[in-house]
Amino acid sequence: MDETAFPPDDLEAFLQLCAGRWMSLRSRFDLEGAEDQWHTSDRGEVTVKAARQDSAWTLTVEAADGASSELLFAANGELMLRSQASQRQGYWQFRPDASVELEVMEGDTRVLERIWFIKPNLRLRSTTATAPEGTPVQARFCSEIRRVSAPQPGSALAPYRLDVVTLDPQAFAPMRELGVIGRAFCAGRVELVLHNPRDHATDRYRKVDDEPYGGGAGMVLKPEPVFAAFDAIPVCGRRRVLLMTPQGHPLQQADLQRWASDNDQLVLLCGHYEGFDERIRSLADEEVSLGDFVLTGGELPAMTIINGVVRLLPGTVGSAESLVEESHSDGLLEHPHYTRPAEYRGMGVPEVLRSGDHGAIARWRQQQRELRTADRRPDLMQRWQERVGADNESENRA
Repeated sequence: MDETAFPPDDLEAFLQLCAGRWMSLRSRFDLEGAEDQWHTSDRGEVTVKAARQDSAWTLTVEAADGASSELLFAANGELMLRSQASQRQGYWQFRPDASVELEVMEGDTRVLERIWFIKPNLRLRSTTATAPEGTPVQARFCSEIRRVSAPQPGSALAPYRLDVVTLDPQAFAPMRELGVIGRAFCAGRVELVLHNPRDHATDRYRKVDDEPYGGGAGMVLKPEPVFAAFDAIPVCGRRRVLLMTPQGHPLQQADLQRWASDNDQLVLLCGHYEGFDERIRSLADEEVSLGDFVLTGGELPAMTIINGVVRLLPGTVGSAESLVEESHSDGLLEHPHYTRPAEYRGMGVPEVLRSGDHGAIARWRQQQRELRTADRRPDLMQRWQERVGADNESENRA
């Protein structure tokens, strides 16, 4: 990106700031649509080019699917919008808050769009379409983040990288659209790369399993395709390799916190079939289990780890305080939560939470955490008491 003043102080600076490649997350609200279709969302990527033509400026917008449009900003405030299907006229205005407002007519519908920058690499767009009688019929909102040159692995700007070795890569597709987790992927804070061992099989049938030596039921995942898939994964900063297996140590919140803070890359190895060749274990730094039960593959445990780690990364969850207070963050379960109404079906909200006394509320919540943990998870309560006792002894010695 060129060294352009921020915030922009005129249209020329604003349009120059628009130039570049942008990743976008778009939401559309059709107020006249069917009840189950009134809201849609998608994401994409666009490339914007800015050019000057005599006294006018032109923005060319190209989508990843090849569709393109052109906006011509005349010096007198007139706007021409050309696409492959239509051409429309309207007006533009550079506002005192450093945003640009566009107005065009689509038939008898007035479309008003406002574009503004939060940061040089983050811009927002809101659009409303209004019927002739003034009734809103459609609204759109779009957040866009600029793609910059790829940062070095391990740098503060590099995305957290997740590599998954799996025979079922399509199982991970929903994660890219899952609430705050999906938004973290869309914003470029996290990168998910899937590796199918079948792509590294060398025989004509792309065979990845075989019968176990010594006989027995089921098939065993062969080492060669898994090792080949693993060897193709680049090392990006501080890497940790995790093997999903019911023989691993039970997953704890402390593990998720450690991987989120101490690593830049996780490689997740998913087993399948009856089991995997024992030599595959040599690839892993840790073996992880969700509990004392067996699943058909390691994909669900891997997705659990991805969800748990990504939500702890900076910028994923809006409130960092909510991460500190939640269950298992410090060894205790979380306190009860209440919201409106104050009374519901004979069940009321505790008076202390409505008192406005923040000190009393904090004491009540801590008390509830201890009571709930002792009642529901006495094993956690014992570990927490032992840790608190050890911390107190250390303070007394100091």
